[in-house]
Amino acid sequence: AASLEYATGYEVTLSTAVTDLAGNSLVETYTSNFSTITEPDLTPPTVLGTNPAEGATDIPLNSSITVTFSEPINPASAISSNFILVDNLANPVSGQVSGSANTATFTPDAPLDYSTTYTATVTTGILDTAGNPLASDFSWDFATEDPFTVTVSKVGTGTGTITSYPVGIDCGSTCKDTFYAGELVTLTASAEPGSVFDGFSGDCVSPFSDCDLVVTANQSVLASFSGVTPTGTGNQLALDGLDDVAVHQKQTAPLPSQSDLDLETFTIEAWIYPLAGRNMFIAGDSGYFLRVKQQDPTTTLIEFGVLTDLPYDYRPVFAGTTEAPLKLNQWNHVAGMADSINGELRIAVNGALSGTTEILGIVDVAEFDQTFSIGNPYPSATFGDEPFVGRIDEVRLSSSIRYTAPFIPEAVFANYADTVGLWHFDEAEDATNFMDSSGNGNDLEGDAGAVTIEGAR
Repeated sequence: AASLEYATGYEVTLSTAVTDLAGNSLVETYTSNFSTITEPDLTPPTVLGTNPAEGATDIPLNSSITVTFSEPINPASAISSNFILVDNLANPVSGQVSGSANTATFTPDAPLDYSTTYTATVTTGILDTAGNPLASDFSWDFATEDPFTVTVSKVGTGTGTITSYPVGIDCGSTCKDTFYAGELVTLTASAEPGSVFDGFSGDCVSPFSDCDLVVTANQSVLASFSGVTPTGTGNQLALDGLDDVAVHQKQTAPLPSQSDLDLETFTIEAWIYPLAGRNMFIAGDSGYFLRVKQQDPTTTLIEFGVLTDLPYDYRPVFAGTTEAPLKLNQWNHVAGMADSINGELRIAVNGALSGTTEILGIVDVAEFDQTFSIGNPYPSATFGDEPFVGRIDEVRLSSSIRYTAPFIPEAVFANYADTVGLWHFDEAEDATNFMDSSGNGNDLEGDAGAVTIEGAR
């Protein structure tokens, strides 16, 4: 006799023709229904696909590994002993394994390594919902992405070096290196004597000597140096940033001492080599100042401000400032110009002019007892300035607006008819008296350790 069919409904009927042993008939016809069982699942699951695929390359380090099966699996069989990942040295990778529907997923506990071939294996311990195991172990390989390359190219007429943190780029000679995705790389530019650094461009943009780059791909950065900084002669004034100051010897009156010179309109300029990004006094007196200003941790500016005769609470007011970017650890030409006639302040940094800032009133140099000084306000600090740390070479005060268009700064400041004070700091090493080369007798005296040092700019 043939077997019944799986998953089939059947009906059984007993008629009244059925009798017992005594010959008595069934009182009435009896009918019963039943169904046979579903055919048992004896088919093992198979692998339909993987992600990453067999032989895939450039796989991100934070990837999970997934296997898709031909049928739903028993989630309890998706465990680390049944889903294994090893690197190219057969070192096991720790991770978490999970199963859902017809997939199993391996999630590494830590990012995978760069430039590494991995082998993933699902074993016969993987079961379908009927308990059938995978027919055989299944393995496949894939390779992770390479680290990204950051390349620096130097352009322009000047010279200098670019270094990186973390270390790797020293350009110089080594102008590219590899870094991890998401890594923060700080590029730092240093101009060589006779050059200035103009800024970074390309995949890292900054007008300053530092540029922060988050690595997301192979990236290229241009570092521009120009040779617009003329080379000076003679020596320089060295300032330690603690209390060094070069102060006007005629301490009874602000500079200038000549009554026929009009300082309501003037230019103060200098060559400076700042070694710190903080609020630092360059030069000035009771009516004006030229200083370095630390705007934020990555932004350093030149600031120029004046006091005017406009009364406020019976005192002159801080009338206004104008600002321009500054680069640390290299020579910069800086100039501040006050035009009381037209009510404007302006700054020039390395020959580039800033916009103008309006001032009200006339520049007033006689209100306070500050004396003209270089490197440190004298006799006391004003507006939160700190002493200058670095070197200063060539300072000139003129009774006119000297710059109205972009220019190439003079290497050695000349003495003109409108020059009020001119200091070259070319005295012998360790000198503490600094001659005014304008012929106006406004000599300066070094105090608290301000001296000349050997070496041309």
